[in-house]
Amino acid sequence: PIVLNFWATWCGPCRAEMPSLGALSHRVPSQDLGVVGVSRDYEGSQMVQPFMDSFGLTFPILLDPEMRVNDQFEIRSLPTSIVLDRRGVIRHKFFGAMDWNTPKTHDLVRVLVEESVGAPVPPAGKGAGLSLPAATGSGLEG
Repeated sequence: PIVLNFWATWCGPCRAEMPSLGALSHRVPSQDLGVVGVSRDYEGSQMVQPFMDSFGLTFPILLDPEMRVNDQFEIRSLPTSIVLDRRGVIRHKFFGAMDWNTPKTHDLVRVLVEESVGAPVPPAGKGAGLSLPAATGSGLEG
């Protein structure tokens, strides 16, 4: 499973959510759950990297200043988190800041991870899995 978190440095609720999202990324092994941030900051890595450093965040960030990925997932408010299963199917969509350290969210993640264990790898080809468009900047490279 993957948690895609759509956010921006200027978004107050996004800032409030980041510590628990960072804790989630450390609590669950990356081979079981991927946490990926999708930043829509226009300033790119010069704004995002200091923000990540200040919160001690280490999960990957996709820079999406042109909002291509935001548009593909029809993101209209920040923060928004989308939980995808192993096949790239949207299982949950959360609007607003989440606390990723509650028993309810722990159970949600546990169930998705358990469902993916032993599941066959999705076939390659049209319509299989998640396909993200190329966004401007694919990470925090300078």
